[in-house]
Amino acid sequence: MSYYRSKPTVSICLPTFNGVNYLNECLESALGQTMTDTEILVVDDASSDETVAIAMEYAQRDRRVRVHVNQKNLGLVANWNHSVKLAQGEWIKFLFQDDLIAPNCVERLVSLGTAAKMPLVTCKRDFIFEGDVRREMREFFFKNAADIDDVFHVSDKLSAREFQALMLNRIAVNLIGEPTTVLLHRSVFSRFGYFNPMLIAIPDVEYWSRVGIHNGVLYTPEPLAGFRFHGASTSAANYGKRTYRIELDVIILLYEYAFNPLYRPLRDAASQQRPRIDFLALLKDRAQKARSAAEDAMANSAKQDPVTSQDWRMIVAHYPKLEGISRPSWNMPRLLRAFFGSA
Repeated sequence: MSYYRSKPTVSICLPTFNGVNYLNECLESALGQTMTDTEILVVDDASSDETVAIAMEYAQRDRRVRVHVNQKNLGLVANWNHSVKLAQGEWIKFLFQDDLIAPNCVERLVSLGTAAKMPLVTCKRDFIFEGDVRREMREFFFKNAADIDDVFHVSDKLSAREFQALMLNRIAVNLIGEPTTVLLHRSVFSRFGYFNPMLIAIPDVEYWSRVGIHNGVLYTPEPLAGFRFHGASTSAANYGKRTYRIELDVIILLYEYAFNPLYRPLRDAASQQRPRIDFLALLKDRAQKARSAAEDAMANSAKQDPVTSQDWRMIVAHYPKLEGISRPSWNMPRLLRAFFGSA
């Protein structure tokens, strides 16, 4: 159902799944923006609770709210992509169902991005910890926030080259923020594609890398977003997953760095580093360890873990070159001939 008839400047994309606990607060923050030339696009991923009913109530009250319900569950990252495809705005502002944005968030980020002609803009965020959040989790987020402040302490704008250097020194580290902190011009999706649904823990990190190495990033130290962490949040679920599956995300990231044509600027920058950074060598080392772990999980009759093996087979099916890379008998010259020679 849609009550919005003209194309807005900004689409506030709100992908949802069983989000009743904080959805009202989240939607109120979206509707309370000082910039009103927006649509609030709720894309529900087949929730089993009252998420859709709440969203529809808001759609009845405010014509800026559009609600789309997926016929079947697409999964977290696929639903992010679906939200972008349904969005009508020139700019895409993600807002996740547990999070909040300050009243001037959208207006401020659009103003900054437009003035600087930067398609990737991010802001400082506050943390909202709900319930009994472990001390190490709080420390992790506060350290990450301090790292981001450190990255941008000299300048709020990083060029593409500066961003490349940042990525090379801190591989797989999120130094942009969660999607709720970010504003993207919709042109980046036609230029660089969508979020990678094979990733479960760092899909945002990979996408910021893919865009940032070409365009750089603009940052404001104003706390314009509130990131909520609680026991049932996606972030909590990811941190609670097996270390092995998160390790596979890093392997996928390195695979993209090594082979994806869009990462050519990063590979060029890596080759100029001293010492030189070799993504294929890093990938080979981690892939062999991951393959060995999957095989050990199945071979150990006392602790058989079929899920570990299934996870490994899943990413090999999607990234078939990993089959060769992960074999201990394959040396580097052979890999280079196979993937950059006649194969």
